[in-house]
Amino acid sequence: MAVKDDPFLLSNPMHDRMVRILFARGIVTREQIEHAWLRWLRALRDGEQYPLWRELLDEPEVDLERIYETAAQAYAFKRIHIGLMGTLVLVERLKNRIVDAQWNVLIENQVLPVVERGKRPDDVSRISFATFDPTHPETRRLVDSLGLPSFELRYAPADELLAVTAEVFPRKKFLLGQAIFRGAPTPYFRAVRAF
Repeated sequence: MAVKDDPFLLSNPMHDRMVRILFARGIVTREQIEHAWLRWLRALRDGEQYPLWRELLDEPEVDLERIYETAAQAYAFKRIHIGLMGTLVLVERLKNRIVDAQWNVLIENQVLPVVERGKRPDDVSRISFATFDPTHPETRRLVDSLGLPSFELRYAPADELLAVTAEVFPRKKFLLGQAIFRGAPTPYFRAVRAF
């Protein structure tokens, strides 16, 4: 059943599982949910389709990072604690498989191949890609487009991703502004729904 045909969700925003979780944890208020729900209904009417909880990302005063973290947990994406040295080695090894233009797109979208803290790049059987929004379908498509044999998406906070990117790609720091514009949750910028 398409979202626009779901009478329960269309009649009450609390029928959305993620919205219930966010509300129960005190991450969003009932008022924020109602405002987001009305905007989401208008977007549905205009032909757009995306989960209701994503509309909450456009609400003023919400903690974007907590929403992304909660969504990642709810959709069973594991948190990764990034090891800087291992990530530096992994990125260097991948430079012959990922072209410069692809690196730029990864950086702009804050999707980075990383190594978990305490692990060595040699011990990794599949590549972990860290992102603040592993639930977004475009994230998987982006990583799929690289043609790597085996990977997994993992959640990492945007601030950590921005710091790691600045360390690993010092000559590409200019792309971090684009990453923030595209929706990396920081205290100063609001998220957008799509890449």
